[in-house]
Amino acid sequence: MNDSGIAMYTNAEMSLGTVAEIQFMPGSFDFPLTLRGVVRNHAGSKYGMEFLVTSAAESEHLTIFREILHSKLGRTDA
Repeated sequence: MNDSGIAMYTNAEMSLGTVAEIQFMPGSFDFPLTLRGVVRNHAGSKYGMEFLVTSAAESEHLTIFREILHSKLGRTDA
C-alpha cells in the first residue's frame, strides 16, 4: 500500500485496465472507505492497482485512507 495504489491478491481474473472497487474497513470507522482502482500490472493472483479519483467523495475517501496510512507508518508528512 502507498499513497497512489495498492497491491492485492484476488481469485478474480482481471485484465490490465480493469476498474475495480476496493473497500477498506478501518477499525474505528462506522462505514467502509470505498476507493476505485485500475489494474496496472499483475503476476498470477497478485494485482497492482492505481487509485482513481473522479469525484469529491472519492477524493475525501482517498484523503482519509492516506491519513490512516501515514499514521500507521508513523509519518508526519503528507
